[in-house]
Amino acid sequence: MSETIQQLETSSRKPRKLAKGLKLLLGLFLTYLAARILLSWFPPGPHLTCNRAIEGSIDQWRLESKTNGFPNARGEAVASLQLIMPFMTPGSLRDYGYVPGLQPDDAQELVLFYVKEPSRKRWHGDGWSPFQTKLWIVVNPQFSGSYEDAEAITTIEFRRRLAKTLEFLESNRRPGSTNAANEHRKLLESLQAR
Repeated sequence: MSETIQQLETSSRKPRKLAKGLKLLLGLFLTYLAARILLSWFPPGPHLTCNRAIEGSIDQWRLESKTNGFPNARGEAVASLQLIMPFMTPGSLRDYGYVPGLQPDDAQELVLFYVKEPSRKRWHGDGWSPFQTKLWIVVNPQFSGSYEDAEAITTIEFRRRLAKTLEFLESNRRPGSTNAANEHRKLLESLQAR
């Protein structure tokens, strides 16, 4: 009789171990699923805005202000961006830097807009991935690039192109170039340390 009891105890332990294993797998799966949902709703890193929406806002501003250039309020980036904000969603450019003084026909290797910190995303519709390399997202004056009119470049390339943009503004004596250069030199200096 003791053998029968022992067999019953052994056979009842197997389903318990199986149930614990299944609970563990289900818990891991639900944790993974919750993390994926949270990362898709609230991805880490900078907020990217549709570059075509930015370009459309600039076009609308041009129509209303009867000009062909880009917004430039004394070379001050924030004041210049305020000119197009009536055509944008509030806060949509909070993670963007802007270099006032460029014109639409300036060279593609210059930097008009940039995301203020490297991003794992390449464009606003891109899914976040921890395996994607962090790169600087920049928009040139011609709005041409492989990622929805933007480019993803390394820190070294970003530093080179931003420095070239500031030199271009100063050498061509664009309106507000001194203010724009002073504002963005701080960023260049911080990039030297990286």
